[in-house]
Amino acid sequence: MSHVYFPVNATIALVAQADEAAGLQVALIGHEGVLASPIFGGMPVSALSARVRTAGWTWRLDADAFQHEVAQDACLRGLLDQVLYAQLAEASRISACTRFHSLQARLARWLLTIADRADARTFPLRLQAMADMLGARRSDVASVSMQLQQRGSIRYHQGIVDIVDRQMLARDACGCHCPARSQLEDGGAPADAQAGRVDADACGCGSTI
Repeated sequence: MSHVYFPVNATIALVAQADEAAGLQVALIGHEGVLASPIFGGMPVSALSARVRTAGWTWRLDADAFQHEVAQDACLRGLLDQVLYAQLAEASRISACTRFHSLQARLARWLLTIADRADARTFPLRLQAMADMLGARRSDVASVSMQLQQRGSIRYHQGIVDIVDRQMLARDACGCHCPARSQLEDGGAPADAQAGRVDADACGCGSTI
């Protein structure tokens, strides 16, 4: 992994790959976090693949420069340890959530999480991307998204999600959303990071994004 990424208004999904065709989204990184877990662990590659879930801007920093800064600053290291812990906790919680909660509740939770991490009420998200992040069939996701629209919590048209009634969507979501939202405060990016745009469906498996 040659760079670390600090999303500004993009979101990056961490996906556990079961095989070449199937995967499950286990965490989502937005403006509160950083994509850098292999570097923290001293590993050249990650066990999870990284996929841009919603397009937007990120700060990018050379991995070697980042490691140098972390080694020199105990406070920064402590903050980044908190980021890693939050991502691990979210991945563990999502594993249980996938097993025990309904598809509609999980979709509502992910939509709220994207809105939180991208700091946006409206965002692009294709139906196939929803199916991929939930590990579900596209037809099943289409059905539950229609139910959310009929309830008046969201609008969905031509790949654009608009959260119309956040409180209603929160009632539809499982309780896993609340801990995810309260894990971390927005810490921002280092001063020498470079800004850049990432597009949806960009995928980094192992060492690249």
